[in-house]
Amino acid sequence: MSRRIVSLLGLLACISFMLGADDVTGDWEGSFQTQDGAFGSLTALVSQQPDGSYKAVMSAGDQGVQFELPGKKAAEKVVFDGSINVSPEIGPMEIHGEIAGGKFSGTFKGNTYSGTFELKRPEKKPAD
Repeated sequence: MSRRIVSLLGLLACISFMLGADDVTGDWEGSFQTQDGAFGSLTALVSQQPDGSYKAVMSAGDQGVQFELPGKKAAEKVVFDGSINVSPEIGPMEIHGEIAGGKFSGTFKGNTYSGTFELKRPEKKPAD
């Protein structure tokens, strides 16, 4: 009897862990805006890594820029921090973002540009 309870608790823990990951993993779509009002589209594909950390592969398609941000779970959110070198003209940028409350939002700051971004889950299209 106690063996069944332990097995059931283990199964419930695994299901709970998997459901938690599903809340943030997958596709995100949105936009960024710079301090001077320029804006563009931004997408992200968030995945959970074998060690429990997260990775966001982000793409500013209009700008031809793609980068990865490492992330980790912190309380009820997943936090992403990283530095990227956009181009020789633009230089490096520090990026901070978090997924919480169904929204992936954050800031970026560099020598040339700074601003904010916000992404949401893509709307599911109805089947034909």
